[in-house]
Amino acid sequence: MIGLLAGGVALAQIDTTAEPGRPSYDPATAMCMRTDKVNEKTCHRYPDAELWPAACGLAVTQFLSSLDDNGRQGLRAVKYPDIKHLTALWGMSIRNRFGLWRGNAALISSCQAMRPEASSYPEDISLIIIQEAWKQLQ
Repeated sequence: MIGLLAGGVALAQIDTTAEPGRPSYDPATAMCMRTDKVNEKTCHRYPDAELWPAACGLAVTQFLSSLDDNGRQGLRAVKYPDIKHLTALWGMSIRNRFGLWRGNAALISSCQAMRPEASSYPEDISLIIIQEAWKQLQ
């Protein structure tokens, strides 16, 4: 593994032994992607990374603003223990839109600070966002 620097700031940990077709970055620390070239080991920042929320509260606000009235009413009506079932409905969208699979370490850390017992796994972080949105609607 080698670190990439940009202006003195580490952007990613590149796996120099990655197999072709496999990610050449550590998704927990990088907001970058491979190029189309099979042997290219350069890290390129995701074009939408600037749009990703860095704080859990901001992610909750953005998630709630993406819901229409029916979505907000449906979330409000769910009992708290049943929220985990909503990750099939909204979790994938949250994970993709907020860069959880692509290394949004700031958001992962922010959500984990709210729930220290939670893992850094993207499914767990998206569940935290949905749970916090539910709390705001109550």
